[in-house]
Amino acid sequence: MKQKVSDGDQHNWQELQDAAYELHERFAILDLAAYTGPYDNWFSGLTNYVDAILGGIIDDDKFNSTYALPNETPNLRTRTALKDADDRYKPLTICGDLEAAIRLEYFDFKGKWDADSSAKKK
Repeated sequence: MKQKVSDGDQHNWQELQDAAYELHERFAILDLAAYTGPYDNWFSGLTNYVDAILGGIIDDDKFNSTYALPNETPNLRTRTALKDADDRYKPLTICGDLEAAIRLEYFDFKGKWDADSSAKKK
């Protein structure tokens, strides 16, 4: 969400709310021990980012409920909180770290597979 109001805000706000709640719920049931490895530095950053976004969404909802305002787009305070979360957690860096983790895990797996395949041929 940009600091200034734009035409797509209502749609983007709804998608952001849906995604934040869904990710939060998925992280709550994730067996972290099953999915952690040497390349998973991205996970804590992503969970912290989602928590910060969700906190902004919840605060926005409380503010709108208190003052009987519509919840179609985020208020200015929420927009600032969302921007602060982006600046603090750098979601593009998190995505890059996740992509790197996927590649590195793949290459580790491929190396083991190739070594095992070579051993079986001998």
